[in-house]
Amino acid sequence: MKKRFLALALLGCLVLGGCGGTASSGASSAASTTSTASAVSSAAESTASEDAESGSSVAESPAADSSSTESVDEDAGEEALTNALLDDVAEVSDKNLADNDWSTFVDLTEYKGLVLRYPAGTAAQKNDTVNISYVGTIDGVAFDGGTGTSDLVLGSGQFIPGFEDQLIGHKEGDEVDVVCTFPENYGNDELNGKEAHFKTTVNYVQKMSPTQAFLYTVNTSKIKNYPADLHKTMLELLREVFTHTAETYSMTYSEVLSAYGYEEDKITREDTKAWIVSKAILQSEGVGKDDEFYKEAEKTVLSVNGYDSREDAVAADMPEAYIDYQTDIAVAMNLIERLSQGYVEPETSAEASGVETPETDISGVETPEIDIMETSTVEDAGSAAE
Repeated sequence: MKKRFLALALLGCLVLGGCGGTASSGASSAASTTSTASAVSSAAESTASEDAESGSSVAESPAADSSSTESVDEDAGEEALTNALLDDVAEVSDKNLADNDWSTFVDLTEYKGLVLRYPAGTAAQKNDTVNISYVGTIDGVAFDGGTGTSDLVLGSGQFIPGFEDQLIGHKEGDEVDVVCTFPENYGNDELNGKEAHFKTTVNYVQKMSPTQAFLYTVNTSKIKNYPADLHKTMLELLREVFTHTAETYSMTYSEVLSAYGYEEDKITREDTKAWIVSKAILQSEGVGKDDEFYKEAEKTVLSVNGYDSREDAVAADMPEAYIDYQTDIAVAMNLIERLSQGYVEPETSAEASGVETPETDISGVETPEIDIMETSTVEDAGSAAE
């Protein structure tokens, strides 16, 4: 039974809005979890100690210090960011989404045909997103957390100094021996000040990652008013999460909100907006819960949280609304990617070996640990559809 998830993993994955620092989309999930927990560490025992007790480990990856933030052009994504904040003036409707079409509540931006992935042969430039796979070694020996696959915004400062610069100019398929040194104060005695080699493969070069494309779609869509049922469900879900977090860290509800820099009304509206936009995309594309496409996404969401089935998750106190919310977002994100310009269906290992796989397989779908404010990492959100 994994009831601790509400205080850590759920909070990190659930909260899309808010005034606090943004999560780095390219950082490892373990690094993101550590960053989330650190917001309340001053009022509770450290997450690292709790993770040690529970048998989990914190990966030491080339991800930068969790306190670092992405360096962003001040004008980058400003229109999308402003639109999201202006939606705070929208009212909560007395109408329910269950009884009305999504268009009653939101003007959905054009999400089809976005430019996500550049053509093969395009050299990566600063502010582009590269999907990379890497294996890190020190003195020829691999170290824990040094191996992974990630979307990385070049120039964002997500990874340790020197890592991103060495990928600029490289193209899809290039293999690069990235050599850089961990900061003296990285926070791990085995890595502090050590030179590391990362055998890195550039899988492809992107203008936006699927996560960024979803955020762009959310932030440039305009809320008319919030459906009463969806807003109520989100408010109850957030209260459950923050209450559980408060109990876990021996804090009050208001102290948790303050620690994360959140305002209950604002964050509820922002997360409700992400959910209604997701549902609008699903309905527009005719995808429902009974479709295999949706079921596969739900399996992925459950698996990421450590469960084999919805029944197991609910038995461990995971709210069903959370499962629906995360799955809707995952499917919407995957649809945006599939409908982007020049999208090519990824070849699975089974396909490569000649084994037939269902067309609806989305085992590679992203389960987002995202922040609506992170849209500002997109260099030119206003030209995303060009």
